[in-house]
Amino acid sequence: QFDAIVSYNDEIALEAIRGLEEIGVRVPQDISVTGFDDSAFGKNFRVPLTTVQHPQEQLGEAAANLLIRLMKGTVAEEDKHIIMEPKLVIRSSTQNRIYEDKE
Repeated sequence: QFDAIVSYNDEIALEAIRGLEEIGVRVPQDISVTGFDDSAFGKNFRVPLTTVQHPQEQLGEAAANLLIRLMKGTVAEEDKHIIMEPKLVIRSSTQNRIYEDKE
């Protein structure tokens, strides 16, 4: 038995919710579901989706700048690693579950 599904993206998460509903599993009461990418579909679904939002514009800009610098030959080795901070967007498809240690 499990109590959460973490999906590759929001589209797959929404399909998981549909499938769970078809077999009588309630989201989030019985199982929590999360996506990744913060799509408009997830925001506006009948069960608004908890998801991870990544900085798409910032990521695209950094990639373009890196590509330009690579073509110019001005990229240092440490410039090849860029860290972007994602943001957890909590909506209605998850709930906090607290478990007691049974030991």
